[in-house]
Amino acid sequence: MFAIEKAGLMNWNALWVESDSLMVVRALTLNVAVPWGVRTRWLNCKALLRNMSFKCSHTHHEGNKVADALAKNGQGFGHFKSQWWDKAPLFILPVLHRDSIGLPYFRMM
Repeated sequence: MFAIEKAGLMNWNALWVESDSLMVVRALTLNVAVPWGVRTRWLNCKALLRNMSFKCSHTHHEGNKVADALAKNGQGFGHFKSQWWDKAPLFILPVLHRDSIGLPYFRMM
């Protein structure tokens, strides 16, 4: 929701949300009900998306390790807290480097 709100504030006209949560992807693409505690905020985000070119897709966390590391960093913030960086935070640099040289991540079952 923060990404959608931030995109609206920045007047971005295109947004692609990639998530490893099928529940989030389904809520964004199929209008599945969301928990009541975030319902109003969610509906506001959906209204913002109507004015954007919007795409939402699912990927396993191995498919986007940068996003996975950022999400893990944000666990426990709660629904209404977030972080924003103008450049990559230090803890993410090793993952960015690995991506930049094309090293794969494997999904272990």
